[in-house]
Amino acid sequence: MKITVEDAQIIKNIEPLQLRNYLQSHGWYEDGQFLDNATIWHKQVVQEG
Repeated sequence: MKITVEDAQIIKNIEPLQLRNYLQSHGWYEDGQFLDNATIWHKQVVQEG
């Protein structure tokens, strides 16, 4: 997922726990850590064909 944020204040107001809960409730799962300040998240997408 890639996003562009025009208003940095929006991002500054999001608490990490809020973001974690949102991602988990929308089918994302934490897959690991990156350095000391980031996590890697994935979402399995079912392709119809």
